[in-house]
Amino acid sequence: MSREIHKAKKECRSELKVVPYNARRKETKEKGIIRELLCVEWDSGLNRTEKIVAIGINPSTAQDGESDMTMTKLCRFLDLYGFNNVTMLNLFESVSPEQSGIVKDARTNFHAKREIFDKADIILLVWGISGNRKYKKEAAAVLTDYAEKLYCIRNQNGRYPAHPSRMSYQSEMMAITSAKEFAMCGLR
Repeated sequence: MSREIHKAKKECRSELKVVPYNARRKETKEKGIIRELLCVEWDSGLNRTEKIVAIGINPSTAQDGESDMTMTKLCRFLDLYGFNNVTMLNLFESVSPEQSGIVKDARTNFHAKREIFDKADIILLVWGISGNRKYKKEAAAVLTDYAEKLYCIRNQNGRYPAHPSRMSYQSEMMAITSAKEFAMCGLR
């Protein structure tokens, strides 16, 4: 069975309204403000049923009822493929619009997220091409159990996994089908 996914639409729907939910923030003494996950659903006009889980670096400003540039761009990209939902996790739960503001102790426990991964049809790595190698390897220790579900976004230069803020709507979703491709996802 091919894991290739083709775009269902030719143009990005700039009018697509992105309204996150289950994106509650909480303030902790040790980790500052954190957000464990975020969910978005929309009407893609198609009847795709796949559940998408995306993994980024850290939450920015998106919260219940309010999207940010990264989430909006990711949802519009997924909409091009006809998908209609995403659950967003991150390497870090620390809320910060800048990576320099990440509290490194606020790492996501990916072992505790296995139920989410079990229910996912696609696990989309969107954590960017460089940086945070140590933390990507920690996540990879769990994600290797879900190798048949792993995908990423390849930018127009052929590099991956692209972060939504660094991709265009002409970028492609690609299946990660080998250990070498997985290693290319910032794990080397």
